[in-house]
Amino acid sequence: MTAGDETYALVVDGQPFAVVVASSGLTVHQGAPSHPVMQLTLEATTLVALLKGEVEPEAALASGAVRLSGDQTTLERFLRAFPWPGRMRLASTVPSSV
Repeated sequence: MTAGDETYALVVDGQPFAVVVASSGLTVHQGAPSHPVMQLTLEATTLVALLKGEVEPEAALASGAVRLSGDQTTLERFLRAFPWPGRMRLASTVPSSV
């Protein structure tokens, strides 16, 4: 891994996954990573809703549908690694001053 690469831990429906976002691309492996920058614990349907932009991270965290170990800035970087078309359209409508 190089500078700027990050490893994230996901526990989806009770199953651990390692997601590595690197300059060369994104890889997913089954199993828990050794030193993740954050961990998300959630159901698969919630993960898809987050990636598609159907639910805001703040709302998912507040409702308890998502448990986060790490900071919310790291969660936002993780979500940006998955440029789902609907979420990208929503993000492009946010004023740059926000």
